[in-house]
Amino acid sequence: MLKLTKTLLSAGVVLASASAAIAGDPPQALGLVATAEPIPIHCKGAECSVNLSAFCLQQKRRSPAPTDLYRQAATGTVQISARTLDGAQVILDEKDLTFRPDPEYTSVRVSIPRAAVATLDIGTLRLTVGKRASLLPVEAPVSAGLDAAIGPHRDIAARFFENGESRTKAVHMVNRLMNELSRTSPANQTERQSTWKKAGNAQPDAAVKQWIGELYRNCGKAADASPYLSVRQCLADWHHRSLSNTNKSFWAALAGV
Repeated sequence: MLKLTKTLLSAGVVLASASAAIAGDPPQALGLVATAEPIPIHCKGAECSVNLSAFCLQQKRRSPAPTDLYRQAATGTVQISARTLDGAQVILDEKDLTFRPDPEYTSVRVSIPRAAVATLDIGTLRLTVGKRASLLPVEAPVSAGLDAAIGPHRDIAARFFENGESRTKAVHMVNRLMNELSRTSPANQTERQSTWKKAGNAQPDAAVKQWIGELYRNCGKAADASPYLSVRQCLADWHHRSLSNTNKSFWAALAGV
């Protein structure tokens, strides 16, 4: 018994040390899925924000937490545009943008203080993600691993996440639905119909629209049957699983690189 206790204590020390080391390491670099069209940004309280589809570029690094801050690997790959009150088109300064996982690596929340857009027509706020966009942890040191992740590996990732196939279009549509739905309250039937109209009009592929329409209806039924589940949470689960599966295929492709 004494021997077992010592073993368990030793194991605990090792695990604690390992956890501390992992916690101190920077998280993995992330790729952002290029937007098919500009995404509307919504303002609530002191913040304006939108969620983007994302994926892991470094399988062996730790997964990010919502407390991890990220920055663009290359300036200008993520842009927020709007119109001034007199109708002029402007691009916002990227130094005002904050990037955080929300809550896992498959979704990144981009936010900007409402004060930074106070002189603009907030109804015209739109975000665009260019092809091969990547994010780096703010605290990450420059390394060869990061160079490979956001360089040749990101090029390979484009074949999986930005290929114009049906699943890519479906991910775009689900992400749009998630951004239109409230994060904090269940959506009633009127809100669901309005959200579907906005997202549906932005999706020209009839087969994808039918596919996600069925998913949306099933999520509505699931939310109606449970006080603990919202339509948005149901969609977020599908979004995460879909991108995670694609990420596994991407990682497998890197095995021979």
